[in-house]
Amino acid sequence: MSERDVAALVTAAESADENDRFDLLHELREHQDLESAQGIDAYRAARLLAASGDPSDLPAVARLSLEAHQAEIDGAGLIHAEASDKIALYTGRPQLYGTVMLEHQGDIVQPPVDNRVSDNERAELGVPPLDELHRRMTSLSLKLATDRACLLYTSPS
Repeated sequence: MSERDVAALVTAAESADENDRFDLLHELREHQDLESAQGIDAYRAARLLAASGDPSDLPAVARLSLEAHQAEIDGAGLIHAEASDKIALYTGRPQLYGTVMLEHQGDIVQPPVDNRVSDNERAELGVPPLDELHRRMTSLSLKLATDRACLLYTSPS
């Protein structure tokens, strides 16, 4: 077990190269005080764990980012929404906030969204309204389709 506190581990991981960051993130996940991180330390730990891409980190990311959001740390609410949506999708439920978009057969699609969550609730976490998320999805999908059409037209082989 590390003698470094959570803040020191996060600082070290933020500036580490990829190989060292992997070991530091493992140490952070196992740290006895991670569960009690608050404020900016909770936000920074959530951001690092979210960026790791490990689905097993999502519950910690959701909890830490909610703690940071409640401490009024900018950006923490959006991290919480994204982690919550990924957890919902991994467990076979509709996403709550609509932050997850996936590429499917060359198009951008939005997995099912729980319509009981209002745009006001989304806004409280820094998530755009559902209509705006749909516009972004459509725009990205159209760009991908255009790129594919241009690629086919300029390079028929």
